[in-house]
Amino acid sequence: MIPLLLACSQPDPVQIGVKPFTEQRVLSQLLAEQLRAEGHVVEEPVEVLDTWDAHARLASGELDLIVEYEGTAATLLGVEVNAELPGLYAQRGFTWGPDLGFDNGYRVFVTADRARREQLLGLSDLAGQSLRVASPPEFVQRGADGLGPMTRRYGLILEGEPLQLADPAERYDLLVDGAADLAIGYATDGTLSSRPLVALQDDLDFFGPYGAFVLLGPSAPEDLAGDLEPLRGALDEARMQALVHQVEVQGYSPRSAASAWRAEQGLATSVA
Repeated sequence: MIPLLLACSQPDPVQIGVKPFTEQRVLSQLLAEQLRAEGHVVEEPVEVLDTWDAHARLASGELDLIVEYEGTAATLLGVEVNAELPGLYAQRGFTWGPDLGFDNGYRVFVTADRARREQLLGLSDLAGQSLRVASPPEFVQRGADGLGPMTRRYGLILEGEPLQLADPAERYDLLVDGAADLAIGYATDGTLSSRPLVALQDDLDFFGPYGAFVLLGPSAPEDLAGDLEPLRGALDEARMQALVHQVEVQGYSPRSAASAWRAEQGLATSVA
């Protein structure tokens, strides 16, 4: 009976949520490796549908933590990005964990040839133009910082329905092939270095900061945030883009990319 009682007293495995894109898959493995190194039992990360699904699962206790971004967190609360965000989330039972050190904001890309030919610098240079847009599905659905508000802010005209593609490489290929005029991506997309694209300046300051941080749900064990502190400020945009590039271009798995990075940093790597 004693072994049975001991088994029953073991804590539940930690559940990490991951949004459906490469950066999130790598980051979820970094979190998992760190927590395993601290002695936690961690399940393989669970892929969610989108941001809203991730937060619903956190609130219900189905997930313990995710990597989130400041601008997204503020949008979900309907407030501006400011220093009160951690407190606002605390009122809902969430814990704002370590900031990871990089900003992965949205970027709007055109081909380098078009930017040169039309002397495009900022998004406002496209005002009044009819444009075909390739976008992540979530960006189309977002309210305050999504496609609809962005086009209104800059006076852009959508030509037809946006082309919704989760894979950034597919969006960028449409742009290079001439099937789209704009492609929406992220600052750390790993396939950017292999394509002749230019990010237009957000010259009307539509997008806010999107610093990456760990968000823990109400049911997360209390020691998780502290055990993740070694990851605070550990990544900059260039390093995060390199990790994504390893997966999207070089064929690494998200877990192998995360493990290699931890080895480079001299951090313990789990073999579980």
